[in-house]
Amino acid sequence: FFERRGGGIIRLRASFTVENSFIVPIFTLIIFTNDVQLFYMHDIVLALCAVNQTGIQAEYGYKRIKNINGLYSDDLKAQLESNCAGYIKEKSIITKDINISIQKNSSDLTVKAQSNSRLTGAVSMAADISLVTNIKENSPPDYIRRVNALKKLRREG
Repeated sequence: FFERRGGGIIRLRASFTVENSFIVPIFTLIIFTNDVQLFYMHDIVLALCAVNQTGIQAEYGYKRIKNINGLYSDDLKAQLESNCAGYIKEKSIITKDINISIQKNSSDLTVKAQSNSRLTGAVSMAADISLVTNIKENSPPDYIRRVNALKKLRREG
């Protein structure tokens, strides 16, 4: 690789220089692309966890409010949407613009997260996130009573 010729000058063979001029940028591009994909996957997992957590909090909050006055609160919905969007914006790497919506149906709750962002720079890539989670209302005391009744029937039968 190296040749030392009088005067302390180190010369490299031309093939070494040419190989590095192609190999280094290619591996740099591969590493950069892998990092971007890793950041994107991080944001998806983060958003999915936040959406599921928001759904569970909404189900619990709606159940508590319904037991108090029989109505659902738009203030709770707005607060939960704001908290979820703020958490995702704070913790995400790529995604900074995300919309959260909570819809309450008769027996279940739907939480949607939508983001349309684009990475620009050396590589342009869409970093869209679209997540939906459905959470059914449950009642742990009713469930426990049903399970105990089934266990009792099994022992007797």
